[in-house]
Parts: sequence; structure tokens; C-alpha cells
Amino acid sequence: MYISYILVPTHMLIYGYMMRMAPIVPKLSEISEDMLNLLSLFVFNHHLSIYQIHKIMKEARIKIAYKNAHKKVQRLADLNLIERVADNSKFNARELERGAKYYKLSEEGIFVLFHDSKILFNPNNYYLAKVIRHRGSFDETEISRDIKEYRKEIFKKHKDCNFFELFLTPWISISTIENLDERTIDKVGDFLTDCCSIVKSRILFLDNGIYHNYPGFSGIQSSDNPKWQYNYADLNSLNDGIVAVDSNPLLSLVNKIFTLGAEEIKLQRPHQNRITISKKDDTKLAQLIYKEEEGEEKGMDIISANDPADRVLLPAKSTREVLLPNPLFDYVINQIDLTSLYFKAVFSVMIENIKDNDLHLLKDDARFKKTALDLNDRVRTTCEVLIR
Repeated sequence: MYISYILVPTHMLIYGYMMRMAPIVPKLSEISEDMLNLLSLFVFNHHLSIYQIHKIMKEARIKIAYKNAHKKVQRLADLNLIERVADNSKFNARELERGAKYYKLSEEGIFVLFHDSKILFNPNNYYLAKVIRHRGSFDETEISRDIKEYRKEIFKKHKDCNFFELFLTPWISISTIENLDERTIDKVGDFLTDCCSIVKSRILFLDNGIYHNYPGFSGIQSSDNPKWQYNYADLNSLNDGIVAVDSNPLLSLVNKIFTLGAEEIKLQRPHQNRITISKKDDTKLAQLIYKEEEGEEKGMDIISANDPADRVLLPAKSTREVLLPNPLFDYVINQIDLTSLYFKAVFSVMIENIKDNDLHLLKDDARFKKTALDLNDRVRTTCEVLIR
């Protein structure tokens, strides 16, 4: 059973990103180096089938049966580190003829790779085998050049991910990163790893999870654990008509995860289990779909229409009991100052002995230059106060 929101072009906000990462953060200790190595295949491949992964393993001289390779890939999928590719329009005829299922790196997978970034910036045997196979021989100079390029793969092939939209591209362009020296790229990578640590620590601040409320907060008490309380929302409270976004907790939550861009929206319920959210001019904003199927995890899946991979899963017991985050989660989110993080990133790059080529690239990057100038103004203002 799940409820699905499908939204028009928008970007996931920090609130939604934190909600999406909340399930994987407590499981980080379960992710082994072997799993990270396997996950890294999706850094330099947009999509892969299990058959292709098994072939890559054999080319890297890893002896493994197909069924065991299947289990390893399935484990990554179970943890949501990879996800099925829904749109096969970009596949070639050969890829489609076998009817194979293809997977790609998910937002959770990108987060995990930057959280333990040694895999991203130190090529493993899979990548080295690929390079040698491409070159046809072991040429130390050429391979050294390829290894330098490896560090840029994640930025080139996953430039539109929410992780970058939140923590990277507001202060520097991907095109700039693609041309930077490896030392500067390492500083960018270090910053992004720090961002993962911040996300992790903020999520773990609520030590019983983001849906458990401390006693005293409004909510419905759980019969399984009466010490804790829960806030529920009722999908059935949404009916046909024009409603204010802030008049319903579910709509307010969606607006925190994505920006609906309207104070009032239009609701239509063409079917008992389907609700369409639109602007007043009938521009479709969202679709709510409730399903209950045996064997499926109960929950509410919030999915962006701009990219079906943009989604957040909420637990749900029924249409009348959709779990909402602990009110303290808002406090947790507000402790993340993105502007200060961007200043920290720019400062960490500028404080290094930057090569002339990188300096010219950064000078021509409007985002980096603006953030650097804003940082300069902030520092100057603070210094003026200090020396008075």
C-alpha cells in the first residue's frame, strides 16, 4: 500500500532531501566496502543490467556466479542505493531486445558514495580494468590521466541530482568542476563529504527517528509503544474544490518537500483512490494515488513529475493514518544554514594555492564569483564591527 504524489517541474528542497535520506542514514554501518565497490559501477555507467554487471565482474577477474551477482545487486536495490530505470526511451535496440531490467544510481546512492568518498576519488579494480581494456595495454602515463578523469565522472554523469542542486551548484557550476585541477576537485569532494556528515548528524539528532514525537507533542499514541506519540494525517480529508495549501497538513508537507508555487490549489477526486492537485487554471501540480497490494511496504510515496526519481516515502497504516514528521524535524532542518555552507566551500577552495588555470576558471564562473564577493562583504562587515 502506498500513496503517490506526482509533481510538475520543481526542485526538492532541503526538507524533502532530509526526509528522503532519513531511512538510509541509520543503515550506513550495513554498507560494506564490497557494496561500495559495486555501487561505484553506476558512477561511470548511466544504467546497468545485472547481466552487464556480471560481465564487468568477470572482466575485472572477479569469479562470481550470476545468481550471486544478482543477490549483490538486489541488496543495493533493497537499500534504495540504486533504482529501476523507468524511461527506456534512451536505450538502444540491443539493450531492449533481452527485456532486461536496468538500474541507475539513486539519490541515496550518491549520498552514500560521498559519505564514504574514498571510492569516488580512488579508482577501484572495476574502473582500472575498464581503462586497461579501453587502452588495450597498461600505459602508466595514459592510465594516470584516466584516473584523474575518474574523479570527475560523478559530476559529469549525475549533474542533475538533488544532492548537487542543494549543496554544489548554488556556488559553482558543474562545467567549471569538469575542468578543474584534481587538487581543487579534492577540496570540492571534501566539502561534499562534510555536507553528508551534517545531514547524517541532523537526522540522528532525533534518536528515535523523524516520525516519533516526544511525549507532550500532539498526536496519536501508538499502542505498540505507548511512550511515544505520532502525528497522523488523513488523506480522506482532501475533497474536490479550491483549498489553501496551509489548510491541510498533507498539502503543507508537500509544499515543504517541493515548492507548489501557489497559496491555493484545486483538488479533484475522479476516483476514490486518486486525487489530482492543480492550480486554479487547471495546470496539474500533483497526483495522489492510494494503493494497497499484498507484499508491498505500507507508505506514502511523494514523486516529482519533473523527475520520477525525485520522491519521498512516508509510512502509512491506512489512508486515514499517514505518518507526519516530528514537529522537531523543522527545528533540525532550520539548523542547516546553506548560505554559510556555500561560504565555507568557497573559502576552502580560495585558501589553497590555486593554479592559474583554476583561478581563471573560477573567475569566469558567475556563481563562484558571486558567492566569493558575498563572502567578502560578510567578512568585511564582521571585521568592521570587531575593530570598532
